[in-house]
Amino acid sequence: MKPTKSKFNISNPIPILLVVVLGFVFLNSTCSNSDESVEPSFVSDTQNALPITVSSNVPSDIFTDGTPASKASLTQAANFAWNEFIALNWPAKKDNRDVPDTNLKFGSQDGKTPLVWHTYRHKVETYPGNGKAPPGYDPTATDYGYNTSPPSYLYEPSKTGTDDGSVTPCGIVSSTTPWINLDEKTEIGAATMHAGVSSEAAFPDDQILFLAKSNEVEYKYIAKNQWWNGKDSTQTLEAAQKSTTAYIKENGMTPPYDANSKTYVSLPPGTIEVKTAWRKLTSKEINSKRFFSTNVRYYEDNEATDKPCYVDDVFGMVALHIIQKTPTAPYFIYATFEQADNILTTTGERFEDENGNIIGDDPNIDPTTPKLTVTNATPTAPQTIVADGDPGVPDSSLYYINVTGNTTPQGTVVYNQRFNSIPQEIITVNENAHALINDYNTQNNITSPWEFYKLINVQYAPINKEPGVDYVGDRKSEYYLSNSVVESDYVLQMFSGQLAFDSVTTFTSTDYNGITYDSIAYNAYYEKPYLMGGCMGCHGNITNTGSDYSFILGVAVTEPEVAGKYVSLNDTKVKRLAKIMK
Repeated sequence: MKPTKSKFNISNPIPILLVVVLGFVFLNSTCSNSDESVEPSFVSDTQNALPITVSSNVPSDIFTDGTPASKASLTQAANFAWNEFIALNWPAKKDNRDVPDTNLKFGSQDGKTPLVWHTYRHKVETYPGNGKAPPGYDPTATDYGYNTSPPSYLYEPSKTGTDDGSVTPCGIVSSTTPWINLDEKTEIGAATMHAGVSSEAAFPDDQILFLAKSNEVEYKYIAKNQWWNGKDSTQTLEAAQKSTTAYIKENGMTPPYDANSKTYVSLPPGTIEVKTAWRKLTSKEINSKRFFSTNVRYYEDNEATDKPCYVDDVFGMVALHIIQKTPTAPYFIYATFEQADNILTTTGERFEDENGNIIGDDPNIDPTTPKLTVTNATPTAPQTIVADGDPGVPDSSLYYINVTGNTTPQGTVVYNQRFNSIPQEIITVNENAHALINDYNTQNNITSPWEFYKLINVQYAPINKEPGVDYVGDRKSEYYLSNSVVESDYVLQMFSGQLAFDSVTTFTSTDYNGITYDSIAYNAYYEKPYLMGGCMGCHGNITNTGSDYSFILGVAVTEPEVAGKYVSLNDTKVKRLAKIMK
């Protein structure tokens, strides 16, 4: 398909499928407790940077005086990301979504009290797969029924075998519904991710599972316009998306937010989305108290009915993505955190410390086993990836398995280290944040796992590069922002442009637009188009469909993904992805 010629060439839409893995959460600043006092001893004094504070207040932007986020230093952006992390992981107020309980201390949760971001709506709570309005939707309420509690996860009835789309239990019915609904098992349909160290755990064994949520700001914007997947609203949303795509093509930027406009899709500042990754922990990991763990829901196959059924269990959180649209960052600010022990050697030794310093015996080891030989995309062909050697043997290491049937390496690919190391500026901010949390814990007699989570990097301004070559500047790890357990395979660790689908037999990327590759695949916008990479670049592809960097908006989830089954390119989800990209 030849790309549409316009003032600005933008990439073909990346499939709506990608909502499966990349979701994020946004917090309304009005939910913050403005009268909360923060003890001076808990304020960092990092020179020339906005302070990190142990506070339940979610920051609304990097600067408080209207200075554009793009003018920040990496340190200032990293401090902003840590302030988000602390506020969103604050214990939540009972029966009041998005609101922190300031009577409780940061880190004082017992695994049973939900955290602030837990109470955001899961994507299926905003776009239920049964084709109806969101659970609890009330057009007369100021929050349009957002604060419905407990959570309700409804899919397409034909997929679940129930009248309302609810999923039946695999065994005993749970007395409460977990806030953590792990209905995703792949990295954007590219690969399943596993932790070798967790192979001793019970089913789903070492598999890492995912979810995506969004906050009240996003929900109210969608509910006000009735922009969900019901018959009465789909055309309205589709019309707005088409108008938005036309606006981007004509102006080379996204339309500004207008609270009273239905013409364009432009989410309000304060929109937050989160994506998180979870897995079973070993007994040693549980006893270490280095992981945040809580009750989760995941899905298995019910062999008797050939429908999914749910299991509630305790999992550990291994990653947290946060994206927020701020007044001066209409392209969103993207931050990603990990648990400190994710990347292990085959013998179970940590490759990085809690701050991100490499401490492994072989810092020059290839990022993967087998080693990958990559040829970048050209104007006439997509990227190719070839494995140099046999599949790896993970033992305790992370590993991924690409979807079967595509041209990326098959078999087990062991993840040895990041393709792009954590920069020193981020490591220093992690040290400051951990020292601050340690002092807070000591003074409040708290033992919490948050000293064992680290910021990997943050994208706070779009970056451009030439097509067909790797970005090699000082901001490389920022340009290719990715997480070792959320975007693990090469295509996502080094993503730029768009995914390339010549047929159902390839899952690679390209910096060129569409199957004809005759223009640049721009995917981020801030006064002009950018060929961006990492999280921002990936979300930028959905922006080109008129969804303003959100993989949640407009996408109904018809069924939960069942743990324990590997994915083939013959699966409906991946075939749909390829069809859209042609």
